[in-house]
Amino acid sequence: MSDSRKALRDLASGTFGNLRTLSAAQEAALDMQRKIDKLTAFRLLGNDRLSRIARGLPSPAMEKAIAIASGKLTGLDNAFAQGSLLDRTQHDTFRLYDSLEKYGAMRSSVEAAIGKINALETTGFGRAHDAAAKLALVGGHRFGSGLDERIAESIRRINEPYVALTARQEALLGIDRDAVGALARTRHWADTLTGSTARDYAAILGTGDRYRKEFEALNLAAGSIASATNGFGGNSLAAIATSRSAELAGLTVTATKMSLFAGSLDVLGPGAGGNHAAYNALLGGYATPAMLDRPYWRDSRERARYYRDQDVDEGLIDADNASTVAVLIDSGVVEGKRTRAGTMTAVVEAGPVRVRIMASRPKIGAFGAIDSFESALRTFVAVKLLAAQGPNWFKQRVPGDVVGRAKDRRREAMRAGEIALDLIHYIDLGDMIAVITRKDNWTELFEAVFDRAEWLKVDLERLNASRRPTMHSRPVDPVQLCEIVLTIRRLVGWIEREGQWDSGWDDDV
Repeated sequence: MSDSRKALRDLASGTFGNLRTLSAAQEAALDMQRKIDKLTAFRLLGNDRLSRIARGLPSPAMEKAIAIASGKLTGLDNAFAQGSLLDRTQHDTFRLYDSLEKYGAMRSSVEAAIGKINALETTGFGRAHDAAAKLALVGGHRFGSGLDERIAESIRRINEPYVALTARQEALLGIDRDAVGALARTRHWADTLTGSTARDYAAILGTGDRYRKEFEALNLAAGSIASATNGFGGNSLAAIATSRSAELAGLTVTATKMSLFAGSLDVLGPGAGGNHAAYNALLGGYATPAMLDRPYWRDSRERARYYRDQDVDEGLIDADNASTVAVLIDSGVVEGKRTRAGTMTAVVEAGPVRVRIMASRPKIGAFGAIDSFESALRTFVAVKLLAAQGPNWFKQRVPGDVVGRAKDRRREAMRAGEIALDLIHYIDLGDMIAVITRKDNWTELFEAVFDRAEWLKVDLERLNASRRPTMHSRPVDPVQLCEIVLTIRRLVGWIEREGQWDSGWDDDV
């Protein structure tokens, strides 16, 4: 039997190979289409069973492969309905690709550590890994098209935040801006952690053997990202770190702690013990609420003494805001970029909103991030309570004292000439604690999101204390800046698991 007819039989029987990978589906389909075209041209396809199969496509495996090659696809996204054959071919084959297929050991280790099966894809790490794998495939110019070259150029510049893929490229790859952003962050913490072991992580955080399984899973995850992005060109992370060596002097251990926080958050989730250990290793026993009435608030030396008493990370105590913003970016806690003036700008995701924190004006950005998170949290809570209780949810599921304060604030706003809004717009983070942790609300709706009420209370109280009016006249130092950024990142990590973060964002709830 000729090679062409043997391949044709394999394809018809569905034994051609693993069509769940891009190379198998794409290359097999195109190769078989060429063979069929050649056989047809030379009139070698007769009326026998294999010839009829080649033309009739009754086999699911064959139908998928030849449909990919011929472009006769159904259910394509609108963006590709009028696109070229190659666009549509690439678009469909990326849907077949399992980016985590060859990382079975890592997947098992992570899921064992977090106690969940098939949870990896929903994490920040899972989205980043999927984006990395798809970008790496195109980065190799597998298809050799102009579109590939444009995507590859974006990949080569992936370490330069805000160099985003176009909407067309995102649709083709099946990834979005959030996934690309997660990848940019993930590459940073993975680069920091890959050269160390789980034992090293424990030594830095002082946890002993307590979180061994978590740290082993995190180490495997860091290695898998490094492998998935190995072919990416552009500025290496090492080169970037070298260029910022002056900014990051004395912050090596601090950066590693931050990378452990970011990595454990993305891979294991905000409830993981390793994530809490990294947070505590950075901030110790410090919390803004305890500082509000301190007489030495404006005295940096007295403040530093207090931080040391609370076991705050030494690098943070001695750092300035510029180096703190830089290390938040380089450790993978947040995205960021260097401006034309040479300063660093961090980008904090506060729900659907992305807030910039400039090293030169950190207080404005930090308070803006808190306000944006507060608005997003209000919307998240309102959407869930509306679905559970109906249009009268505010009266029926909000504590009476919170309702009273909201009405008072609305009256004051109206007296000042503002337009009246729904009462939900007049409650703050402190009120949100009471709403979310109310017994029926917590048991029915929010326990599954935040796991433990005491964790939620502590984090929301941190942010609420930072945004009080008395705080707006005070400077934001590196420790306070990190407290705000790390806390928002952790809270967002809880809510992202729910998958309804954006729901109702554009509505006046």
